[in-house]
Amino acid sequence: MKLNLKLPILGASLAALGVATFATFQPALGGDPTAITPVMQTPVRLLFAQPFFLDQPYQYAWLKDGPSVSSGWLIAVSTDPAVAAVMNTHDELLFAGATPVERINEGSESGVVVGFVPSAVKADGTLALDLSTTPLFWAKPEILPEAMTAADAAATLEAAVASGAVAQRADVVQRAQQANGGPVYAETAGMLHRYAADVIERFSPQEEDLVSGLRAPLVIK
Repeated sequence: MKLNLKLPILGASLAALGVATFATFQPALGGDPTAITPVMQTPVRLLFAQPFFLDQPYQYAWLKDGPSVSSGWLIAVSTDPAVAAVMNTHDELLFAGATPVERINEGSESGVVVGFVPSAVKADGTLALDLSTTPLFWAKPEILPEAMTAADAAATLEAAVASGAVAQRADVVQRAQQANGGPVYAETAGMLHRYAADVIERFSPQEEDLVSGLRAPLVIK
């Protein structure tokens, strides 16, 4: 069961406080209309991070050439509710490094966005994606989300870092992983979304309808 957000499907530091700043991108004035100009704004803070592992992989739809996903992070980040709001337009995208986060809620009231970030698995069974070295930021690349490739996402990350986007502080990441109950093991992506309802209820309790919908019994035909 996957939430159908009203945004394109792909669509998408305050160092002393342990908060990373991130960039929104707007069209450059004059010159190439496809160029992007980074504008630093709006803090984002990692609140929760939990590894997940799936028996049945699914194709990542938040990139045109997205990977087959069988593992990754379930995260919750605090941000500006106005930026998080889904406006049914070419909305800003939340990135974890060079990957658009697969959002599963809106967060326009709570200011907390919950989503999935795919990651490979290392030989020791832990996730390869290190959240303490991975910038979390908002961006609005001047390209249709459904057309975004991994190369486009990598270029967006490069521009964001050049504009000052940084990774979360190590202690912030550590706190986000504390008391998360350990890794989540699920058979399918649908079951993982059902589990994520608990995280949404915890950090964005205003979204009662979404939580109920994610917890609805799965219909098997």
